[in-house]
Amino acid sequence: MDKLTISRLGQEKIIETKFGPKKKTGVQFKEYGDIWHDIWAGDLKEGQVVEGTRASREYQGKIYWNFNFPKKDAVSNQTLESILKQVTTTNLMVREIYNKTFPSKIDGTNVDYPTAESEGIDSEDVPF
Repeated sequence: MDKLTISRLGQEKIIETKFGPKKKTGVQFKEYGDIWHDIWAGDLKEGQVVEGTRASREYQGKIYWNFNFPKKDAVSNQTLESILKQVTTTNLMVREIYNKTFPSKIDGTNVDYPTAESEGIDSEDVPF
């Protein structure tokens, strides 16, 4: 990973990519003289220090340079562990509620729950 200082900026361009329009800027770095680098970013300033990696590429027999910013991790390991802990806790709570609601499912035996008729209630007398 290099920390480089922008010494010169080219014109910012909007390039249509498969992910939609993206800003692309040509820059020169103090540390690499007259070599132009393509950066997929906009709103850069001369004198700005950026951190990333340089990568060369060949196109039609010529060497070109890209400067790539580090990829942002969508989620850190700590965040994933926190999410896993919350999901596990939720699963345990749901399992406990389920087991208390349906006790016959725990040990596999069937429980005969009372019906209205076995309790002597005439279904015609129920107002709903």
